[in-house]
Amino acid sequence: MRPRCAVCGIGHESNSFSTLRTGESEFRIRRGDEVLSASPPLPDGVEWVPLLHGSAGPYGQVDLGTYEAIRDELLDLLQAALPLDGVLLRLHGAMEVEGLGDGETDLVRRIRGVVGEDAHVTGSLDLHANVSPKLVADTDCLTAYRKAPHTDAAATWARAAQHAARALTTGLRPHQALVKLPMILPGEWAVTSCEPARSIYGRIEELDAADGVLDSSLLIGCAWTDSPHTSVSALVVSGDSPDTARMYAENLATEVWDRRREFGPESEVLEPGPAIEAALSHPGGGVFLSDTGDNPGAGAAGDLPIMLGHLLEAGASGVLVGGLRDEESTRRAVAAGVGARTTLEIGGKLDTVNGAPLGVDATVEATMEDRLAVVSVGGVTVVLSAGRIGSGCHEIVDHLGMDLDAYQAVVVKCGYLYGYARERCRGSIWALTPGWTDLRLERLPYQHLRRPIFPLDESASLPRPGPPPPASNRVSSTGGSR
Repeated sequence: MRPRCAVCGIGHESNSFSTLRTGESEFRIRRGDEVLSASPPLPDGVEWVPLLHGSAGPYGQVDLGTYEAIRDELLDLLQAALPLDGVLLRLHGAMEVEGLGDGETDLVRRIRGVVGEDAHVTGSLDLHANVSPKLVADTDCLTAYRKAPHTDAAATWARAAQHAARALTTGLRPHQALVKLPMILPGEWAVTSCEPARSIYGRIEELDAADGVLDSSLLIGCAWTDSPHTSVSALVVSGDSPDTARMYAENLATEVWDRRREFGPESEVLEPGPAIEAALSHPGGGVFLSDTGDNPGAGAAGDLPIMLGHLLEAGASGVLVGGLRDEESTRRAVAAGVGARTTLEIGGKLDTVNGAPLGVDATVEATMEDRLAVVSVGGVTVVLSAGRIGSGCHEIVDHLGMDLDAYQAVVVKCGYLYGYARERCRGSIWALTPGWTDLRLERLPYQHLRRPIFPLDESASLPRPGPPPPASNRVSSTGGSR
């Protein structure tokens, strides 16, 4: 008889500095066979039992009632599917639930309560996961993305499924070791095509091939999730022994720590004024100018008009602001109609901590139903969106039939550029704007971060390896066990 393994999970990257909350309307819930619809085929030899997967784009902390409703439905489905030999989880690793804290740790502990301690629990994680020792203690094998920007989500899920299938069909009981470094990084400081991340991540496959190693992960963490588990982490899974896993995890952590001062941006990073000046003087145009502090791809609101204000002050022309969220201004522009001049109070309605609405006289250039509007303000073209926008702008400009090559500079609300923008840009400049994704981490009001931590505290140091922890069939981990 084939072993039975449930397939489920909840995924969210939570920005703790946001005053917004991720509620029911933000989540997409897949149930039954739909859970597998967007995934590579799972390995043969196992009876896969798809249950439920809930996911939402990066945003503020998850509303407690929303999380509990999704979690409890998942647990009920899990209970109804018993008996099970394993659980394959798709997680993110940086989900914070309002009033509860670390969502993944709570979810997996409760899953253990349903399936029992002997069931094999495997999971895939985002590279920006903030992994807790308890999460590692309650799972048998975790594996994470190895690319930033993320281009290997499908490969990571396939790898997790292969690990699960191997364990379930052979009886293998892996050992995990986690080392939490006293170190935080913005994700933009660890683009995996740039040093030192390139060479360190390049060694991951080499590490996977070492004797006794099943899988290895370097998790940069999410610096905008304020939790006690926020940090860079090294995680190694061994089919051999806990000592093997621990040795390689400590070696990986030491390599990262020794190169900690080398991590940094792949692009030129400037204050907003100089960033705009550099973009406007760039030969040939085609510059993508990142509004890094208001990055929806890391949970910001995407509605701060700060860069627009700087552009207008500079008298800029030939610039496209590729997407700014503002339902009220979008609907006003749509109602005014193409060709109309109207007064708008743009942005600053969601993130009222870091900005305020910007009053402008605008001409409506184009509209799309009641969702999108293009307005010109002086020499600056602004795309307004009634709903959430992505961290790039290509979906919006494609919908509107706009030509990015017609602009000297394109302002995008992101940090590092994703595939489409990377292919199209002829230059990349990052503006150090304020916001809930401020790259200057020292400006953020951390309350729960474990201190000292680099680079906020120069006194931070990597703990010396200690004696091996007590033997366990599941985990060896610095910082605690189940």
